[in-house]
Amino acid sequence: FAKESRYAFKGPYYYTNHLNEVKLKDTLSEYVGPLKYLGYQDTYFIVALIPEKKGIKNYRATFRKVDRFVEEFILWTPEFTLKPGESYEFPFKLYMGPKRTEDMKKEYPLLAKALYFGIFDFIAKPLLYLLKLSHRFTHNFGWDIIIITILLRVLFFPLNHLSYKSMKGLKELQPIVQKLREKYKDDPQKLNQEIMRIYKTHKVNPFSGCLPILVQIPVFIAFYKVLLMSIELRHAPF
Repeated sequence: FAKESRYAFKGPYYYTNHLNEVKLKDTLSEYVGPLKYLGYQDTYFIVALIPEKKGIKNYRATFRKVDRFVEEFILWTPEFTLKPGESYEFPFKLYMGPKRTEDMKKEYPLLAKALYFGIFDFIAKPLLYLLKLSHRFTHNFGWDIIIITILLRVLFFPLNHLSYKSMKGLKELQPIVQKLREKYKDDPQKLNQEIMRIYKTHKVNPFSGCLPILVQIPVFIAFYKVLLMSIELRHAPF
């Protein structure tokens, strides 16, 4: 497994109807309930144990930190009783490989859900698709990153323009605001009223400079996670 990154999850996990990342502590962690698969992952690679026994509603899995360098996950077989001459099979599939969506889907459709980019996953997945789509034509991830960055800048141009206009308007009003601060320095309530009146008169919204930037932050965080965690970019030249 790769060196641990503070920005990408590394450790055991299990999948029920969604992905559950296990934050290991000094004590044993346990899960009992429905289970699609479980395993261990780092930034680029994954181990997944997929039970294939039908009719089992609840599983038991345990997770623990053995020492500084060793972490453990165990899938326990359900309790069963054997009579003389009887046998019991517990089949499962094991996937050990890269967190490449196409490979994981081929082995087990839900396994692709293990590629999780965090709270902005719903933004990151389309960006990853665009990155791969661009790569079909350029065959170079360096150019793909440049192309998508330019597309994002074009997409957000109206918001950036709005932010620039607002900041420019606020800058032009600074001398007036400064005079008001001197005039009403002993009356904060009156000062705020006068400042808001000036903004309203000149049709300047003090918040419109920040909001467009806040809207863009999740997109660029998601794009950063895509560049950090996508196996396709591992060891890619330029």
